[in-house]
Order: sequence, then structure tokens, then C-alpha cells
Amino acid sequence: METKGVSSAIISAVRTGVVEQLSSIAKYPFNGARIQYVEKQFIEALGKSGASGLNELFLKNDERAKAIVHDGQKHYRKFVTLGRYLTLLGEISLKRGIYQSNKANRSICPLEIKLKFINDYVSFAAAEYICYSLASMTLREFVKHCKKWTLMKPSEGTAKRVLEYVGDFLETSGFLHTIQSKQAVSKKAVTLAMSMGSTSVLIREEGWKHATAATVSTYDANGNRLDTVYIGRMPEKGKTQAKRLLEKEVEAITKK
Repeated sequence: METKGVSSAIISAVRTGVVEQLSSIAKYPFNGARIQYVEKQFIEALGKSGASGLNELFLKNDERAKAIVHDGQKHYRKFVTLGRYLTLLGEISLKRGIYQSNKANRSICPLEIKLKFINDYVSFAAAEYICYSLASMTLREFVKHCKKWTLMKPSEGTAKRVLEYVGDFLETSGFLHTIQSKQAVSKKAVTLAMSMGSTSVLIREEGWKHATAATVSTYDANGNRLDTVYIGRMPEKGKTQAKRLLEKEVEAITKK
């Protein structure tokens, strides 16, 4: 990874941002209300400096060669175009190289091939924050939260596409099976209890579906709960996937 010039880009952006912030607040009296404003402005300045560092890091690691080989075919650098990427530090944009081959149907962007961001836009850290936050907030609440408190400002569409991408990955990659294989069952467990609840939800253009939540719990001989696995599914017809996940959890636990 080429990092030359990245630190100087960050320091320069920090220096400029902080100097501007201090100059703008010097004329105001010192009190709690003003400090609240200063806190937010300092965070913005630090975020912009970090974004400047990422921008420089991406530029330094973009492909510069006139020709490269990709998937066994020779591609030539044809032009540069603006690319945008959503990170925890906000959206950054930079011009990166685009390569074409006479034998391939599509152009390629070596930088995006290296990054492998979700939908060639969302960084993994940003995607993790989106998924973690949406476990406790609605989509609209999350977008409002980001507009007020975070450096990145994802749209509802972006957040939804990240959820769909991660959901598809978890469904098809065997990741859930890996988690189940690593789950430990206490030697004190003597009772296994299951529960499932659902409510009908009217989905626009799709009709009524079941939003389902389920649990699988283990208890000791005295009735004390030892562990609980929580299962949640997006609204679906007939609770098919929720039932399948519940059965797999029970099967995984009873085998141990």
C-alpha cells in the first residue's frame, strides 16, 4: 500500500480546518452553548481531514500503468472519470483511471477492483455501521440520525441496498452455519425452549406478510436461563424462512 503524502494531506487539512474554526468562534463569549457548537465544528474539521487522507490514499494506490492484464486480457488506460465512495468519514470523490480491452464488453476500474466496496460505493466500515445501527432504528430514523450526528450521510436507498447486499451474503455464504458451529452449549443445560411470534404487516405493492421473531433458549435444572438465540426475519409469506432458521438452530444445539 502506497502511503506517501497521506499524512501531510491529513495534517494540512486539520491545520486549515482548526484555524478557520478558531477564528470563527473567537468573537463569541465563552459558555456552554457556544462550546456545543465548537464540539460539532471540531468533529467536522477532523472528519474532513480524515477524508482528505483517504482521498490521497486512494489516489496513491490507483493504477497508473498504460496497460494492465485483467482476467487474462490486456486492458489499456483510456480515460479518468470521477468516482464517489461512502466512508465513515463521509463521501469522498476523486478521479480514477478506467481501462478498456478490445475483447472485453465492459470497462474496468482497477481502484474499485482493489477496494471491492459494496456496490462499488460503500466501504466495509460504513456498511458495518449501517447494519449495526439499523438493528435498533428504522431506516428513516437512521438517515435522520446520520444527518445530525455522523460524518457520512447515506440516503435511504443506499442504506437499503447495503442491507439487501449483506442479507444476501449471509443467506448464501454459509456464514450462519459457521456461527452455529462455534456456539457452545453449557453442560448445565437440561431444558430447551422455543418461541415464535409474528404480526401481519401490509407491504406496499406486495400485500400482507408476516414479520417474525423467534427465540431458542436453554435452561438449567433450577429453571435459570443460560443462553438465548434471537432470530428475526423481514416480512415474508408463511414464515417459511423464519421456521427454517428456527429448526436449524434447534438442530445445531441438540447435536452438542
